[in-house]
Amino acid sequence: MNTSNDIFSLPRFVAFAKKEFTEQRRQLLLQLGTLLGAITFTGLAMCYGIYESEWARAATLQCDPMAFSLTNGVLERNWVRLWFVAAVVLYGSLAAWNMDNKAKRIARIMSPASQQEKFIFGALLVTVIMPLLTFLTLEVYETIRYITFRYVVDTPCSDYVQFMNIPAMIVNDVKIGGFLLGLFCFNSIFVLGSCIWHNKALFKTLIAILAVYFVLMSSAVLVGVSSNFFIKVTTSVDIVTGTIGVINWILAYYIFTRAEVVGRVINKK
Repeated sequence: MNTSNDIFSLPRFVAFAKKEFTEQRRQLLLQLGTLLGAITFTGLAMCYGIYESEWARAATLQCDPMAFSLTNGVLERNWVRLWFVAAVVLYGSLAAWNMDNKAKRIARIMSPASQQEKFIFGALLVTVIMPLLTFLTLEVYETIRYITFRYVVDTPCSDYVQFMNIPAMIVNDVKIGGFLLGLFCFNSIFVLGSCIWHNKALFKTLIAILAVYFVLMSSAVLVGVSSNFFIKVTTSVDIVTGTIGVINWILAYYIFTRAEVVGRVINKK
């Protein structure tokens, strides 16, 4: 089977995807379990504090605690968005799937699939599959939170706890197009980083982002440009964010599928 070209074969791609999921299912489950544990611990602690403080505030004002947002406040919405963005960033750094050491890189290169198919698999994994699993993880957490504070933990406001709509909390009060473009841009940055640095890609990409930010801010100060200029451009103009994301994906594809780069990284430890 000729796999040295970039010809896409759907049956071969499906076979490669099944192989990767079969071999890495334990790692995927461990990552999702860790994410669920972190979300659950921080979420229950935050909600308990909110419920107690909101009930005390309602008692002080002598009004119904339902007048306050016990489950759909700004803090909770930002918390849900933060975890979702963090998950998207984390999974973006896994786009160069299973290539963090020499043995894994050789096994990946010897897999009976073209470089294009391997890249598409990684792209689908971090842009579609893992975000959907993150939604599922958040929904599992929400079920745990609801049962815990409604039926298990006796708090003054247990009777007022309601089931939250996780997708609505993510997009509520935000410009959905800009939010999705922002996720696309952040994800593409870490996808590119994972293709450049196979080992510890998340931390190296974060360092690179901070270095670029420092250079841009320093240059702005030197030339007399307001430090808010770059922030306004990147947050108010959606086309800039989208363009950066597209360029990052093109560069990531070029780096990942380039034969000489793949051959070069084999020789590293």
